[in-house]
Amino acid sequence: MRLKITTDVQAKLALVPRRVYFGKLRKGVRSPDRYVEIAGTDRDTTKILFVESRNKFIRAEVVPFTRKDGSRGKRIRVAVLPGMKVGRFNEWVAVHTDHKEKKKITFHVYGEITGDIMVLPQYLSFGMFRKGGKYERKIRLKAAPGISFRVLDVKSTTPDLIPNLLTIREGTDYWVEVCMKESFDKDTLNGKIIITTDDKDQQYIEVTVTGRAFKERMKGRRPGNARGMKKRR
Repeated sequence: MRLKITTDVQAKLALVPRRVYFGKLRKGVRSPDRYVEIAGTDRDTTKILFVESRNKFIRAEVVPFTRKDGSRGKRIRVAVLPGMKVGRFNEWVAVHTDHKEKKKITFHVYGEITGDIMVLPQYLSFGMFRKGGKYERKIRLKAAPGISFRVLDVKSTTPDLIPNLLTIREGTDYWVEVCMKESFDKDTLNGKIIITTDDKDQQYIEVTVTGRAFKERMKGRRPGNARGMKKRR
């Protein structure tokens, strides 16, 4: 005999969703509104006292709305305001309530503010490579329409990578060619390319570089006959 028991565990008070992703936002532009709903068995009997964000460029406020079933409720409207600095942001918004157990519940807000310089790719991967080989990758720096900038310096945090600046169009379009030294003999590649520009918001652009070397099989040994494994007769 077999007894199967199933149940639904409902939270007394929760936020849906717990993570709000804004994607990539242009600097100086207000984001579209996103909404976080109050859920749980105690949602209609709980009063929201106030909502706070430590980042002044993230606005969160309580607004009424009508649910799909026609009932009235409250939710949090959140937006990213102009003025957020260029780069990735990760923030928490706290919702304070009069609930006996859930005095404070939080949700995560994250995304990226893009500047006047487009960087592609933001993470440079050499993938799987063979030791002793010659490999190169490129990073593109392109200005937004009506914007110009200059690249002042390009360097690598590791001697295993050699960066070289190529000017496609002065002031608007550049390539950074990144070469891996043929003498590189480690199993993993980890480093950063640091690009210095005259742009006030993107003075230092960092691109993480990764890669992993193929592991060569041991000569004279058949697959499956490794030490510790018995031969089949």
